[in-house]
Amino acid sequence: MDGRIIIRNASLDDFQAIQLLFRKMFDIFYEDQDVEYPYKESGKRYLIERIEHGIVIVAMIDNRIIGFLTGSIEKSLDFKTYEEYGFIHNMFILEEYRSIGIGKSLVGTFIDRCKEQGISYIHTDSDANQMLINFYTGIGFKINGVNYKMKLT
Repeated sequence: MDGRIIIRNASLDDFQAIQLLFRKMFDIFYEDQDVEYPYKESGKRYLIERIEHGIVIVAMIDNRIIGFLTGSIEKSLDFKTYEEYGFIHNMFILEEYRSIGIGKSLVGTFIDRCKEQGISYIHTDSDANQMLINFYTGIGFKINGVNYKMKLT
């Protein structure tokens, strides 16, 4: 057990470990969404599609996946000055491994993958909690608008 952090591209062999972390992410961050989504057929297809055709990066310590990032290259709307952009869909790191640079490494690897494909912009969205705002702005993201939600009875 050497405790080195390894960041690498995910493969389908990593599916179950990523699925488990995806479920843990839903438990913590998605109060108004179906926490069983990662185990439903649509959730499984989402992860498999991302692994096979998107960008999925995992963080490992001692041969165990302890975090992941899912992303993709998206087509821009017609009024944008760039044709495509990278989009970070999800990122999750087990709590005991947070605040040691793993998130920054996952995003940095995603940035490298985007640059390799000639991408010049990356987007993401997140909950409006201060921890996430500090994380993303601390690594160079700029706040670009606000999303609103209203529950109707």
